[in-house]
Amino acid sequence: MVDEMSRRSCNESPTKHFVHKLIDWERVNERLGRYPAIREAFSMEVLRAAEESRPYYCHYMAWRLGTWSVESEGCLANLDNLLANAAELPNWENEDSVLKNGEYATYWSLLWQLQLAAKLRAVGRNVTWAGPDGGPDLSVDVDGERWHVECHVPRKSYFLLQFLQECLSKILGLSVQEDYPLFARMPLPEPSRFLDDKLKPYCDASRREAASAKCVTIVYEDQCSVEVAEEEWDTNESDDTVDGRRRPLGRWGAPEQHVTAMLKGAVSSKGESNSLGDHHPNVLAVNLLLTNAEAAEYHDSDGKMIAGCAPELPTALDVLAVANCGIDASVPNLRIAACGSPNWCREGRWLEAEPDDGLETR
Repeated sequence: MVDEMSRRSCNESPTKHFVHKLIDWERVNERLGRYPAIREAFSMEVLRAAEESRPYYCHYMAWRLGTWSVESEGCLANLDNLLANAAELPNWENEDSVLKNGEYATYWSLLWQLQLAAKLRAVGRNVTWAGPDGGPDLSVDVDGERWHVECHVPRKSYFLLQFLQECLSKILGLSVQEDYPLFARMPLPEPSRFLDDKLKPYCDASRREAASAKCVTIVYEDQCSVEVAEEEWDTNESDDTVDGRRRPLGRWGAPEQHVTAMLKGAVSSKGESNSLGDHHPNVLAVNLLLTNAEAAEYHDSDGKMIAGCAPELPTALDVLAVANCGIDASVPNLRIAACGSPNWCREGRWLEAEPDDGLETR
């Protein structure tokens, strides 16, 4: 009877069913007890508020606290330290909305703001969050100048595929792989229907058991076409395919065009947000982590590609800075991609500096 009810629940709302089964609330409570800054930022009321909200049926922090393995403790400890640092800065209470917005991808937006706050605190003075009347996310005094910083993480479709990958990995008890073209547009359908369609087959226990013994890969074929491929493990070491049809992971699109599109989109969507044009000098700091920037970094070791991909800046924007900063990093390494004038490139050199580069930590 219980199995029948569980099957019915899963078939009616697969994503909700699996997410609620996967989140271990005892683990959530244990971790809240271990990480005081996370506990201070995310009350149990906040963590449980999104349980009925489509498409993820959970708060982004509840998912990570309740499903991440012990191998992720370092990332949680880093987040705890970053939150403790952020909470010491004036106006932190005004960032309440990014803590309560439980959407899965909001996690990266929060983390990027926290990492930038740590960077500004390391190289400048009087770091503050935006005041109650709004404005850019952060501001800092550097060499007698008050700089204003707006944070941005392009999300596109990557976060949705990552959630599916994490969810399937936990359902099947194996490491599900992702196969999609690097540096390419990846439009996807509406998230709720997409996730339910991909997870529903695994409501069947026999399907889960069979899949757990196979090589499972989320394959992005073309626009709005995603397949969860289940194949027997390849035992032929001289062949990169399974049954002669699997493409190798890491297909390539066009790096320059892709990064250009990401930076142009960032400038277009954020270049004049939060009254950025009323606060000079200013910086739009973009983290390309969710846009295959790991590969971008590989192709752009000398920084020429990023600079060549940067769009012309509107008059409201003084500096565009770019980073590829993972969830385990505390202080990001920024690279200036473009400036409204050569003067701002000179004045903004502190963005590329690290605390041990000779700049005084204040």
